[in-house]
Amino acid sequence: SVHVRVERALSERVFIMPSIDRIRVGETVDLRCVTEGIFVLDQPQWEKVGGGISDNVSIRDNVLLIHDVTTDNAGPYRCWIKKPNGQIVEDTYRLEVQADEPERSHPTVQRLAEKTKTVRVYESVEIECDTGLEPPVNFIWTRRNGQLLANQTSSRIVLNNVLPSDAGEYLCVASNSEVKIEFPTFLVVKGTIPRFTQQSLSFLKLKPMAGQSGYLKLDILMSIKPERPNGLILYNGEGKTPGKDFIAMGLRNSRVEFRFDVGSGEAVITSNNTVPMGKWSNITVKRERKEGRLWVNGIGPFIGTSPGRYQGLDLFEPMYLGSVPNYSAISPAAGFDTGFVGCISFLKINNRVEELSKALEKSDVSDCDTCSESSCRNNGVCQESPNERGFQCLCPRGFTGQDCQTTGATSACYPGICNEGRCVNTHTSYKCQCKLGTAGENCELKVTVNTPQFFGDSFLAYPIPAATSDFSLYLEAKFDNVRNSLLAYAGQNQNGHGDFASLTLRDHHIEFTVDTGSGPETIRNAHRVEPGTWLKISAEKKADELSLNVNGDIDDKILDARKTRAYKKGLNLLTPLYLGGYDDASISLHPSMYIKDGIIGCVKSLKINGRPPTHLIKNAVASSNVGQCPGVSFNDDLCGEQKCQNGGNCDYSEGIPVCACTSDYGGTYCEIKTNQCGKDPNPCGSQGVCQREKSNSEGYRCDCFFGFTGTTCQERTSITTEISFRRNSYVELPGHLTQQW
Repeated sequence: SVHVRVERALSERVFIMPSIDRIRVGETVDLRCVTEGIFVLDQPQWEKVGGGISDNVSIRDNVLLIHDVTTDNAGPYRCWIKKPNGQIVEDTYRLEVQADEPERSHPTVQRLAEKTKTVRVYESVEIECDTGLEPPVNFIWTRRNGQLLANQTSSRIVLNNVLPSDAGEYLCVASNSEVKIEFPTFLVVKGTIPRFTQQSLSFLKLKPMAGQSGYLKLDILMSIKPERPNGLILYNGEGKTPGKDFIAMGLRNSRVEFRFDVGSGEAVITSNNTVPMGKWSNITVKRERKEGRLWVNGIGPFIGTSPGRYQGLDLFEPMYLGSVPNYSAISPAAGFDTGFVGCISFLKINNRVEELSKALEKSDVSDCDTCSESSCRNNGVCQESPNERGFQCLCPRGFTGQDCQTTGATSACYPGICNEGRCVNTHTSYKCQCKLGTAGENCELKVTVNTPQFFGDSFLAYPIPAATSDFSLYLEAKFDNVRNSLLAYAGQNQNGHGDFASLTLRDHHIEFTVDTGSGPETIRNAHRVEPGTWLKISAEKKADELSLNVNGDIDDKILDARKTRAYKKGLNLLTPLYLGGYDDASISLHPSMYIKDGIIGCVKSLKINGRPPTHLIKNAVASSNVGQCPGVSFNDDLCGEQKCQNGGNCDYSEGIPVCACTSDYGGTYCEIKTNQCGKDPNPCGSQGVCQREKSNSEGYRCDCFFGFTGTTCQERTSITTEISFRRNSYVELPGHLTQQW
C-alpha cells in the first residue's frame, strides 16, 4: 500500500524591522533582518541598493545600525538569506529621513527608589506607578532580565493567582513629551517554602515518580533544614504488600537514610555523617538499576545494592513529602513511622525541579520563614527561593552578587534583549547565552543543530550516569582553532572544590586529568592535534590507571602508589558533564584548572561511562551559543549515530532533531518498551490478565485464564487428567476437595 501525507508548508519569509518608524536627522536607528520558518546556516547579508555603506553604519550579524543619522543615509536597504538548498530569500526596506522638522530634545529620565509589594502565593496583587504626569502619557511594563509584559499599557497591572516565578523586579516606564520616569517595584511572594510541624500529620502530596525517566535511573537533589533528628522526609511506593517497589528517605538519629526496593528486597543506605539541626543541608541520591548512592553535604558516596534480579523501579502512586497519611498503608520495609519536622526548600528529581507550592494536597503545612536568616545587603530585598539557602536577594540598581554585596555594578541587560536566551552583564556591555536551536547576537535566529559547533564561549551539559570506581569518556571532535581550550569537564561541587575530571587541549596535545581527593593526575597523549581534523578520543580512569587514546595513539599512566588507595575509590562527580566549554555563571572550575576558554570546533559523538551514545541534542540539560557544524549535511545522522530504533522516525520540525517513537516504544532512540498493560485493549485481551514483567524483553506477561494458553492467551487448550506448570502457573481448586486429606 502507499501512504501519502500532505502537510501545509511552513511560511518562509525574511523581513526588515526598524527600531523606530519616524527617523530624524541626528537620531540612531537599527534595522533588523528577521527570518520566519527558515533554518539558516549563515548570517544575513546587507547592502544599500544603488550605493555604498556610509561610515556611520555598522553591521553585526543580522543588525544594521546607523549612528547619528544624516540625509545621506536615506534610501533602500536590502538583506538576504541563503537557504541550505542555495535559494535566496530577501527583503528591501526604504529608509526615509525627515530633515524638515526640528530635532526634539529627548525627555529627561528620572528613576525613583525601589518599592516593595508582598503577596502570598496564589493570591492577586496590583502594582502601579502613580505619575501625575501631564497627558498624554505612555506606559511600558517590563521585568528585570525578563520579557516585555504584553498588552500592559496602563498605569497599573494586576497579577492573578501569583506563582513563585512571579517574584522579582517590575519596572513601569511612564513618559510624555517632557519627562520619562521609571518606577521599579520588587514583588515578594510569600508561602513558597513549606515547614512541616507534625502537630498532626504534616505532608505534601505530589505527582508520582512514574515513567521511563525513573524506571532504571533516579537522581534526587534536595535541601532540608531539620528541627528534629528523626522522621520520614520522602516516600513513593506501590502499596504495603511486601515485594512492591518503593523509595523512602528520612532521618534516623540525625543521619540520612535512603531505602529502595525494585521488587526483590530492599537496599538500606545510611550516611556516616550527621546533619545539624536548624541548619540547611544538601542531600544527593543517585540510583541506577539496583545500586544506590547517597551524599550528604558533599560527603559520600555511601553505597548500597538491592538484592535479586529485578532492576526497574515502578512508582505510580503519589509521592509524599514530610510524612504519609497512613503509615499502615505503606511498605513495612520503609522503616519509618513518624514524620519529618523542619523545612524543605528544594527538590529536584531527574533534572526537573518540583514546584512544592503546586502540591496536589497539603496537610498541616505552614510557611518556613527563610528570610529570618537573610544576609542581603545594600537594601537588597529577601525573597524565598527553592535553593540551598532557602532565599535569594533581589538587588537594587547599582548592586549585584549573591548578597547584593558588589557595588558600582550597572546592568547593560534589559528585558527581551536576548529574546528566549539569557542575558549576562560583562565589564563593558552584555552577552547573550542562546538556548539550543537559536543563534545570533541577540538569539534572534532559528537554526537547526544536529552536529554541534562551539565558538569559544559555548557549552552543552549532560547528566553523568552512575559508575563504580571507573570513569570513561569517548567523543569525536575537531578543533578549528588549536589554542589551549577546555573540551570536557565535570566536578564534585559547583564551587570548584573536590573531585573532578577534564579533557583539555594544551600545546597541540590532548590531556586527561582526574582528581579523587589526593591531587590532580594528568596524562598527555603524544598525537599532535592539527586544525580541522576529526579526532576519536577515548579517556578512561580504571582503578589506579589512566589511559588516553587519540586516533589510535595510546598512552597509559600508573598512578603514584601513595595515591592508589584514594584513586581506587572512584570519582565523585555531581555536576553535569560540560562539553565544549562550561557555564561560568553556574559553576567554578577546580583551582588547578588554568585552561578555561572553550573550544572552537565541533563534536559529533559522545559516550559516558561506556553507556550507549549520548544524544548530543535531546539529552542536553543546558546549553549556550551552540551552532550547526558547517560541512555536515542536515541529512547525515540527524538523530545521532545510533539512529531511531523500533520503527521510530527522526523529526526536526522544531529545529532540534528528536526520535518520534511509535506508541510501543519510548526513550531517546525508541529503545525502551513502554507499558503494554496500560493499553486499551491490552495484549492479553479478555482471556487473561496483563502483568508488567521487568525480566521479559516485551515488558509484560499474560496470566491466562483456565482454558487458554500462549504468549497472549490466544490459544484454547483442553484440560483432561494431566496439567503442566511453568514458573508463573497455578490452578485454584475448590476447598471441599481438600477435606479428604
